[in-house]
Amino acid sequence: MSKRKCLSIKEKNLILHEVDKGVKKKDIAVKFGIPPNSLSTIIVDSVKNKNNTAMNCDEDEDDEDGNDHDAEIK
Repeated sequence: MSKRKCLSIKEKNLILHEVDKGVKKKDIAVKFGIPPNSLSTIIVDSVKNKNNTAMNCDEDEDDEDGNDHDAEIK
């Protein structure tokens, strides 16, 4: 049985780029030497991270205390 492979952020970005280009997921998994379920996890995690980043970057959102830090910057 093979050991787990640790992918760098650069490798994960390359994988996601391949997915965006429309390359078959099976081919991507073989190319990077990872199981298909690991590829699916990378894709799902990237979507979650994008959603969390979008939620945290809301310009009009106040913090927990009701402070509008955007107004302080201006």
